[in-house]
This record gives sequence, structure tokens and C-alpha cells, in this order.
Amino acid sequence: MVKNPSIDRKIRTTLIVVPLPLLHQWKSEIESKSHLSATIYHGHGRTKSLNHLRNFDCVITTYSLLVSEGSALLEDSKAKKKRKQKEDNWIDDDEDSKPIIKQKGLLFRMAFHRIILDESANIRNKSTKASKCVHELISNIRWCLTVGPFGTARPG
Repeated sequence: MVKNPSIDRKIRTTLIVVPLPLLHQWKSEIESKSHLSATIYHGHGRTKSLNHLRNFDCVITTYSLLVSEGSALLEDSKAKKKRKQKEDNWIDDDEDSKPIIKQKGLLFRMAFHRIILDESANIRNKSTKASKCVHELISNIRWCLTVGPFGTARPG
């Protein structure tokens, strides 16, 4: 991250997605071993401002929060599929035809320079919500980190 920073000043932030127990460890490692700024995007007190997040070099969050913020996207795609299915079958149900209006979560409205997925085994099954949400994120570069067969970390 330090050696290859973003050239684009507007898209410079790295999103790091980790299991909950690793949130603070990632933040302290980044701050102690580099000049990069980092923030934790998790919990009830998290920011609601894109501009605030863009001020940091690294934004650290969890898979569960990513799924929580991405659920609107997944529900929208289910609603589209259901609507298409109804059109194909000529079914008209007024209650189901109401539009679902949900806003994308903050992480899905921001473009990232790099996304790092720690413990990327969390997305190994493409049909899981976590995998689908990660797919919806916008970035130039994606890194998947996992633990190798002998307990050594290796890129995925």
C-alpha cells in the first residue's frame, strides 16, 4: 500500500475488509508501520459522510457490516428478478409490485483505489451474501489474503 499509492487524488482510499476480531489490529499495524491514516468503519457511531471517509488512506470494516450495507443491493436484484418472473408468467400482484426504495450503503457509493479482503475464505462461495456484496464494490485493485495450508499467510 505504501509502495504503490494511488495516482488519482480523488480515488486514493484502500478499503480493508476483515473479521471483527482483527479490526483494531489492522488499524494499529497500519498506523505504527506506515505514514498512512486509517479509520475503523464499524458500529453505531460510524460516519455517515463520504467526504469524511475519503480523507483517510485506509478504511477498515468487517464482512458483517459490508453485508448489512449491501443488503439493499441484494434485495433490489431479487425484486428485479421477481418482477421479471412475474412479467414472464403474467402474474399481477399489487402488493408485490410496489417499488422497493432503499439506499445503497456508504461503502457502495464510494470508489476505492484498492480493496483488501483479509481471511478471504469468507467469500469462497459465490452464492453467499458476503461474496455478492464484495462483487458490488468499486475499486481499481483487489487483494485477497488467506492463510496457506501450513499456517503461513499468502495472497489469494
